[in-house]
Amino acid sequence: MTAVYSFIAEEKADSSSSWAVAEMCRTLGVSRQGFYDWESRPPSARELGDRRLAVEIEAIWECSARTYGVPRVWRWLGRQGFRVSRKRVARSCATTAEKASPGAGGSGPPSSTAAPPRRRIWSAGTSTPPPRM
Repeated sequence: MTAVYSFIAEEKADSSSSWAVAEMCRTLGVSRQGFYDWESRPPSARELGDRRLAVEIEAIWECSARTYGVPRVWRWLGRQGFRVSRKRVARSCATTAEKASPGAGGSGPPSSTAAPPRRRIWSAGTSTPPPRM
């Protein structure tokens, strides 16, 4: 329901939207009163915590030059005093559209200025490989 109500709220805030709240509620199968009740409620403690966590994760990710994945972000949060599970960090990374991978940290995509890998070429007719450079 929260996703539906969030969508309706976004459309309501968009001045270029031609949809009325009543039309959206009817089309999406929710009551208009339910939407207005949801809209008037203050955010829950969990939602406030998730927002704060998302800000921290974004800061950690930026400090790491966008290379840290979920395990490193989770460990960093633990060192900062946040008591959160690794799965919650993964969900937060996914919902904030971060590309934090659940596996071990990686180096990211190769740089376009990196030198191409060296290839080993063996000469035909020799029994020994060429010397290493």
